[in-house]
Amino acid sequence: MGYAIAEELYRIGAEVVLVTGPTSIKCNLPEVNIVHVTTALEMLKACQHYFDSVDIAIFTAAVADYRPLIMESIKN
Repeated sequence: MGYAIAEELYRIGAEVVLVTGPTSIKCNLPEVNIVHVTTALEMLKACQHYFDSVDIAIFTAAVADYRPLIMESIKN
């Protein structure tokens, strides 16, 4: 859904920055308008970079809003 919204807004003339995690979805936005991230924390930081310069932000990603305090290297 986020890609469709971003593409439609771009089509009607909006300045669009799409922050996206790994996906197989093909995007019709110019690559310069896309910020690729891997983790939820990277996505947060990328979005925060733009917050002061946007009029509107639309969030459609289903990322975790929490993370463990300690990351284990193996599953116990």
